[in-house]
Amino acid sequence: MIENRAQKYPLLIVLFGVSLLATAVFFSIRNRSSQGNWFVRREANAVNIPFPGIRRVSLGDAKAAFDLGEAIFLDVRGAPYYTRGHIPGALNIPLAELPLRLDELSKNRWVITYCASPYEEQSASAARLLLDAGFTFVTPLSGGIHAWSGAGYPIEQEGGSP
Repeated sequence: MIENRAQKYPLLIVLFGVSLLATAVFFSIRNRSSQGNWFVRREANAVNIPFPGIRRVSLGDAKAAFDLGEAIFLDVRGAPYYTRGHIPGALNIPLAELPLRLDELSKNRWVITYCASPYEEQSASAARLLLDAGFTFVTPLSGGIHAWSGAGYPIEQEGGSP
């Protein structure tokens, strides 16, 4: 009888270990799944983010494109805001004027739109307009001009640097 009990203990220990491992795997998968769903729900419910299907460009990628001259930067804010501070070399075409001034941009170049909103409201609207007009690669700048200047990237005022 003692031998029989001694043989059962290792089997019970192995079964207990397997059940612990299975539980850990289950909760790990469940946790990852709920985090992903939370993120999707959060993004889908973010009322302030227009055109969530339009991919934004990160500050780092935008800065690299700026440094290499790979993109046209399009400031879609009004002229007074542009004059106070903009990305050097950026074109200023306010969103309201954009449909009438599409010929000032190249459809085959990367266009990075930006505005002052951290949710890219105007720049996403401009990107949607440009994409609908046949432009091939348009991305709003994630975080807009304030994120750009907050990262310490260059800003220029009309008539020179600030």
